[in-house]
Amino acid sequence: MFVRRLARQIGARCVTARVSVKELARRGGLSIEMAARVARRRFLVAQARRWNAVAILLGHTMDDQAETVLMRLIRGAATRGMGGMAPKGLLGTIPVIRPWLEIARSDIQSWLRARGQSWCEDESNRDLSFVRNRIRHLILPRLERLLNPHAKEAIARVAQRLREDEEALSEMAQRVLARCAAGPRGWRLAPLSRQPDAIRRRALREILMRAGFPPEKLEVKHIQLLDALWRLKSGSVVLGEGMWAVRDGEFLRFMAEDAHNHAWRFRVCQPVPGEAILPGMRATAVFARGYDRKRSRGIGGLPDTAWLDRNKAVSTRLYWRTWRSGDRILPFGIKGSRKLQDIFTDAHAPRSVRLSLPILVCGREIVWVPGYRIARSWAVRSPRSPSVRVEITKMTRHEVFGEVLCPKGNK
Repeated sequence: MFVRRLARQIGARCVTARVSVKELARRGGLSIEMAARVARRRFLVAQARRWNAVAILLGHTMDDQAETVLMRLIRGAATRGMGGMAPKGLLGTIPVIRPWLEIARSDIQSWLRARGQSWCEDESNRDLSFVRNRIRHLILPRLERLLNPHAKEAIARVAQRLREDEEALSEMAQRVLARCAAGPRGWRLAPLSRQPDAIRRRALREILMRAGFPPEKLEVKHIQLLDALWRLKSGSVVLGEGMWAVRDGEFLRFMAEDAHNHAWRFRVCQPVPGEAILPGMRATAVFARGYDRKRSRGIGGLPDTAWLDRNKAVSTRLYWRTWRSGDRILPFGIKGSRKLQDIFTDAHAPRSVRLSLPILVCGREIVWVPGYRIARSWAVRSPRSPSVRVEITKMTRHEVFGEVLCPKGNK
């Protein structure tokens, strides 16, 4: 209403729209604050295209910049985030300009007062439940009063220098990224091996973006997860948003959950000894002696444990993968071979379990079907023979989303 009245006074066109921010937040899994931002930006882009606008002007001030930088600092942002808002950018293909980014909010207010012009502030700007408002009303005033009366200007200068540094480092990372070009097996990681940490992390960020990770959900922790995975020869990490990253030798690839059958397709190396991280599960291999023939929980029932012949386990490479049509096992204690499909049918295993249950393999040989049996050629010879104890367990939600998930057995 305020903007409509002002537009009539100065003879400007005013266009408005109504959006259910709560519904947008619910559908997109966003906070109310973020959903409102998304709605505003969508509206601005739509109107810019409708009216063939040369650019979109945003009213962010130096105060907004200082608040943004402090918010990102306490969240542990990298250089890109600490650079704050750029004076120029893009919303889709529409240029965005922030002409007031070097002007203090108080200067704009003084200018308006001198001309007898009122302004309107959203009452939510006083709500201290929002982090930005606590920084605006509590933290920045105290910094200016106790440490530096020009704290906002100093923070804005630092942000500008960091943006300049980020631009130079990003250009270097793009050149490295060109040598990591994705192929049938994924992204090549060898070109990253001799790069400084700053360049490697930026290249990994760009790889993740090109893999389809939502930009608005990308945080420092996601880059840290990929960086931890880069240091290992094999393993996987949960990135969230329905995406996993898997390293297999010198290649990095990404997997997405199949929304139709809720299955994961993966192939992850099992170090012996060591740990492998699978979608929602953890598999650990340790040296042992003999075996324990305890009864399993049945197909899909985890945790489960198997004892394998150590000589074979350390002289070959073991992998976890999902079931494939035609898979057969030569089960210990049973003559002949059996199709995994028949095993699943006899166990009344649901489709979701069949398609996502990890199968331990060596080349084309099925070594172990958790919840069923091991292959007879992998059986431990006697109760005193050297063995490898392999245990597979489900991970808690905290383990999946709160920790770096990578094999501890790799150096």
